[in-house]
Amino acid sequence: MCGWLSVNREGHSKRWYKNVEVSPEQTDSVTRYRIRLDDRRVLTPAENYLWAPNERLALAVAAEWQNQTTYVQPFTMPLVRARRR
Repeated sequence: MCGWLSVNREGHSKRWYKNVEVSPEQTDSVTRYRIRLDDRRVLTPAENYLWAPNERLALAVAAEWQNQTTYVQPFTMPLVRARRR
């Protein structure tokens, strides 16, 4: 599991992951979609797992992670910021 990013003064950290994927997880009668970085579930600052209620949103969040290049810049990831609570 990976925690939220520790950022430097410029507001970004080095991208450490290679793969981004979405995996559905069934709990009771609800399906949630987890976003995984290198097969690790992402933790929010509140130490909750990063998830989305539907596949479309999960894929959009995953695309934000995938679009990061050498550095992860959280301010360029509005969906991730909205889901991280």
